Amino acid sequence: MATPAAVWTRVTNAAGDVETVLNWPVDDAAALIGVETAWLAGMLLALKLLVGGLYTEFTAEHRRR
Repeated sequence: MATPAAVWTRVTNAAGDVETVLNWPVDDAAALIGVETAWLAGMLLALKLLVGGLYTEFTAEHRRR
């Protein structure tokens, strides 16, 4: 059974997207401050979760039990 052309097009596009990510320039924010991109993304995610948690904690109305 032959695979439809649309599937091959999607696979080719996905492979091209991966190559684009692998070939990102070295002048990104992580390279400018001298850290790995994954480390910077993790730290930004952790900061987002921390700020969101603190915002929720201090803006929530306290409920009576």
